[in-house]
Amino acid sequence: MHTKKGEWMTIETLEKYRGISLNAAIIQNEINALYAPIVSPNGKSGGSGSRGTPGNPTEQAVFRILKLKEKLSEALNEQVTLLEEIVDWMIEAERENPEVVALIRMHYVDGLTWKETNIRAYGYKSKHTARKKVARYFGKKM
Repeated sequence: MHTKKGEWMTIETLEKYRGISLNAAIIQNEINALYAPIVSPNGKSGGSGSRGTPGNPTEQAVFRILKLKEKLSEALNEQVTLLEEIVDWMIEAERENPEVVALIRMHYVDGLTWKETNIRAYGYKSKHTARKKVARYFGKKM
């Protein structure tokens, strides 16, 4: 079993998961934005290709959506793989230090800021208490 502090999981892995989650949300927002009709300031739909030739904005949007969906799928697959690793670690680590695991879950998995994590865990505004406890758990100085 890998239950010794920081032996199995690293802050870098947790930060990677958080980054992938944020990136996936950004990609999804880009996809959603492409479903909105393209309208020029004069109220007419349309767009133009290079050198002023008429283009097909619908076709361009569909192509972009397909590329973004492929990118999103890759990000989500990586996110799921990392989340499985994180959850396995959390199950083991929770026996040793449930408070730190709860802080990790709130910040890295649920996506709360350190300030929001601190408010939820301790009831007061500070980004330092929760962040420092997690850092100390992994043997880092803050």
